[in-house]
Amino acid sequence: MAFEDDRVAATWRIGRVYGIPIRLHASLALILPVMAIFFARQIEQVAPQASFVLPALVWGAASAVVLFASVLVHEIAHSVMAVRLGGHVRGITLLFLGGVSELDDVLVPRREALVTLVGPLASLAIGGVLLLGRPLFAGLPIDAQASLQLVGALNLVLGLFNLVPAFPLDGGRLLRAILAMRFGRLSATRIAAFIGKVLALGFAVVGVRWGDVTLLIVCAFVYVGAQREAEGVELDEATFGLRVLDATSRTALTLPAGTSVGAAAASLHGASADSAVVLDAFGRPVGVVGAAALGASPPGVPIGYLPGARAGAIQRDAPLGAALAKLRAAGTRALPVIAATGILVGVIRREDVERVLVRGVTPTVAQREPAAPSKDS
Repeated sequence: MAFEDDRVAATWRIGRVYGIPIRLHASLALILPVMAIFFARQIEQVAPQASFVLPALVWGAASAVVLFASVLVHEIAHSVMAVRLGGHVRGITLLFLGGVSELDDVLVPRREALVTLVGPLASLAIGGVLLLGRPLFAGLPIDAQASLQLVGALNLVLGLFNLVPAFPLDGGRLLRAILAMRFGRLSATRIAAFIGKVLALGFAVVGVRWGDVTLLIVCAFVYVGAQREAEGVELDEATFGLRVLDATSRTALTLPAGTSVGAAAASLHGASADSAVVLDAFGRPVGVVGAAALGASPPGVPIGYLPGARAGAIQRDAPLGAALAKLRAAGTRALPVIAATGILVGVIRREDVERVLVRGVTPTVAQREPAAPSKDS
């Protein structure tokens, strides 16, 4: 599947491949049982006369795991190629709709095309091996053979589907990379996003005509993905050359995560502040809580449990666009800004980013100096 710039929440790290963190999203807990049942029914239909060595549902669960393992290979292909071409990959996350390779760097069009293309090629290769290599599996139980055939067929389908020229599929990114060689990244993204939306509407028409719910889901997935990609590139253009520190408020009230809501509200009132940076047990900034969240919470609750209190921090030298993306992904209005050493620099708010985008700002040497946080209350 496509590679994104945003981190995905609610994940668990399970290891590393080529130094790249691999994470599982919570949504897999919902889709894996569904996939297991689907595979079990398909295996029973493909091999109705088989004397199953294991129950069909066990084979279905194994098939679902193998399928997501092949999705992981698809994403690893993206990521390894990106690293070899000079990009930086923050991680790979497996989701219920596939996988996401989190690529930090924007590669030149030819390199982006290579990074994009290797994913579907990996899926097609896996599918071809499992389907064409059937004689190699002749010694396995017939239910195991049926399982491998189904996984192989689905890999072929996924590989071909990912080549559809619509965001957020690999085909949309491949189209964008090709167009960018002639029109530039911004114009290429707009064209590819428009094509993606047209295809999405086509999926919707066919889905309604055939009564196919799956196509309607694909329509929504593609349309939203195309819109999001276009907005992301527009944001990159608007914030080009700007860093988080360019929109950071230097004054920051800090409170330990164990502070009660009542005490935090009093501290904010006394300091005439609208928010406070939350510190964990080690004194590290881990989030921001605002006056509105405090006012809507019981007085005795520790602020560490409030929304935004665990949204994380962002480094002062990160691109400004990354800050806005993280604010949106975390569903919060503010984040603590830290130096490379972890020292608190200040707070960045959505309104700060919007102000910079509307008025513009010229970074100065003075802005690059770290600010001392206010005294803890």
